[in-house]
Amino acid sequence: QVTQRSNRLRVVDSKTLCDDVYMPLSDDEKKILSQIEQQLHETDPDLAKEVATRNITVNTVTPGYINTETVDILPQKLKDHILTHIPQQQFGEKEDIAHIVGFLASQESNYITGQTISVDGGLAI
Repeated sequence: QVTQRSNRLRVVDSKTLCDDVYMPLSDDEKKILSQIEQQLHETDPDLAKEVATRNITVNTVTPGYINTETVDILPQKLKDHILTHIPQQQFGEKEDIAHIVGFLASQESNYITGQTISVDGGLAI
């Protein structure tokens, strides 16, 4: 998502990759996924540095498990298993993502750039 207000441009990227809580992965698949994640996490900060002097901010939001159709179709046993890995022991809501994206697209985030913000109930910690 890209927004522009008052001669400032905001880029808010969203990245979601599968994890082995939802989809068990082999060691080779985990290694490949880790390499991809590293490259993705390096891309936005590099872009943020490149465009910062032009009043452009670049940030990334990484959603966790959000109450959407994708989570709704999961078997209850799998949902229960996933919840044991989330410190808040609940799935997020679409509004949780919308609020942080709205903030990052607003004037209140003028001095925030090159950051990755996880909205996942603590799953990433």
